[in-house]
Amino acid sequence: AYYAIRSGLAPDVAWRLERLFRHFSHNKPTMRYTEMQNYQQATALTPLSQSDYLKLCKHTHSCPDTGLTLEAFFQVAGNTPPVQIKMDYEAVFGPDTTPNRHPQVAAGTNTRTTATNNTIIPNPIGIVPASAAAAAAA
Repeated sequence: AYYAIRSGLAPDVAWRLERLFRHFSHNKPTMRYTEMQNYQQATALTPLSQSDYLKLCKHTHSCPDTGLTLEAFFQVAGNTPPVQIKMDYEAVFGPDTTPNRHPQVAAGTNTRTTATNNTIIPNPIGIVPASAAAAAAA
């Protein structure tokens, strides 16, 4: 809950991300490469390469050997549009039956401002594989 408050994410987004983190980290304090791969496969259906994981660790100042902390996970996954986070959550846990889990947040609202055009991003942690980046540049 502490990181959720500091993250600036809306409560409905923060609790979903925290539950996803706890699920894939098996309630450990960090998510290592294999656990991040499992998260990526379950939510985006795309593989997470070792080099992409190392980029994530570098970006969040995380040690690759110990993995990403919850705070680092919030840093990268928190940039995902809230509607995509809800979809990721439901892909793992099934339909979300508690849309108004936090009474101060009305169902369907989001207090986080993002610099997106509300496009669903198929990659929840924002990594673009090198091959896709090269194709986009061409």
